[in-house]
Amino acid sequence: MYTPTILRFMLFDDGRVDDCMLLQGNQRKVASLDHVTHVSQFPVEVLEKIAVLMVLDFNDRGLRGGDGNHIEGVGRRISEYTYWVDLEEDDGIYAGSESKEEGTRDPESG
Repeated sequence: MYTPTILRFMLFDDGRVDDCMLLQGNQRKVASLDHVTHVSQFPVEVLEKIAVLMVLDFNDRGLRGGDGNHIEGVGRRISEYTYWVDLEEDDGIYAGSESKEEGTRDPESG
């Protein structure tokens, strides 16, 4: 069974990020994880997943417990401020990887 690497963090209304850590899965070195203090420091691929999770109502009982609040390939919203984001190889957060954001791609790779 596939176990994704989970990026867990708290995201506050002002964009501050706190308590950012890996929870499970592939414990590869994550680029600049210890220095993430603001949401703008995440790669665009992670920001897109956060945007999806932000629209979830964390108080909705149907979204809590079990896997009912997990969105495959995106993650889950645990509480008002706590997010778990599923990381993938091309999310731009692993050391040595590059974000797919325009301007960061290798021109030779297409």
